[in-house]
Amino acid sequence: MSTALQTLRTIDLAPHQLLAVDLKPGMRLRMLCGSAWLTAEGDAADRVLQPGDAQALRPGRLLIEGLGPARLQLSEGAGRRPRLWRWLQRQRARLQFGPVGFDGWAA
Repeated sequence: MSTALQTLRTIDLAPHQLLAVDLKPGMRLRMLCGSAWLTAEGDAADRVLQPGDAQALRPGRLLIEGLGPARLQLSEGAGRRPRLWRWLQRQRARLQFGPVGFDGWAA
């Protein structure tokens, strides 16, 4: 059984306040109130998010500017595990023969 842990951060921005965020894989942004302008590293298109909008984010640097008072929520870790991680977990379960003792041999 796997449980997905989710970390949520709620951030309040003043009008025209800038916030720089280094994003990890699987992060999402959701506007709770107000609106914000987003520009992401390596992305040619900027975005404006309104209340209720959500955006999946790619890893890299993100700049956020509040277009008036704004409240947003950053979440990470709630998505599915990367395919490689799931494959490694299956391989580990398939190859595990029992607990391994201190000397490296199966106990």
